[in-house]
Amino acid sequence: MGAGQIDVFGDCAWGMSRKPWRFAQTRLMSDERYTSQDYAERHPNWHREHSAWKAGQIFEMLRRNQLDPSSVAEVGCGAGGILVELQQRLPTSVRFTGYDIAPAAMAMARPMANERLEFREADLLALETPPVDLLLTIDVAEHVQDYLGFLQALRPRARRHIIHLPLDLSLASCVKPARLQWAFESVGHLHYFTRETALQAVTNAGYRVDDWSLTCVELDLPPSDAQRQRLRFLRRWGRRISPAWTARLLGGFSVLILCSQTD
Repeated sequence: MGAGQIDVFGDCAWGMSRKPWRFAQTRLMSDERYTSQDYAERHPNWHREHSAWKAGQIFEMLRRNQLDPSSVAEVGCGAGGILVELQQRLPTSVRFTGYDIAPAAMAMARPMANERLEFREADLLALETPPVDLLLTIDVAEHVQDYLGFLQALRPRARRHIIHLPLDLSLASCVKPARLQWAFESVGHLHYFTRETALQAVTNAGYRVDDWSLTCVELDLPPSDAQRQRLRFLRRWGRRISPAWTARLLGGFSVLILCSQTD
């Protein structure tokens, strides 16, 4: 193995040959990927097709915990679809603010702004803002190199937080590490979680976990052409029996976490 390479899951089981991880020499993701056109070229919709589904998961979490925030902010809001959808579901008195550093995403979000919904092309952590009632960090932390420091810095920015983290680590991804390579190269994931490590990471960042639920977008929305139908079928049946074990074995799930600052 050459200098500077990282051997991730290099020793595979069952006598498979030792191979250097193909993306080991790839430069780690930085803000440049999102402020340039790189991410926009790969994902021109900025995952807007999932916005209504994500907003529905967030709304259900709020309803289940009887929370009525009067101010909602989202860090890494992308094209703004989640906030737009939440504005249609929450009372008309709620104010929304979305933050993102990507110019391409903000160009898509700004036309949807209104008197109660603002989008700012800025790093929230570089601004001095008063705490909001609810801060959303939806599929963002896994893109940040120092994700624990990032989550710790966000903690005082809100009274309550909802964090969504993909659960990329599973038996299937360990047996076939190309799944993790795809998560890195296609969508820029730098960190890989199980349900247990995701909840522990949030706790380690100084939050109290108040509620959580497993989510699976590919089972709730029509499949894309790229999705493997056999795995989708197995996940669907597995979710009926045990969502937790299905996530651990087959992957494809995320965890939605409601949390607050520790006393």
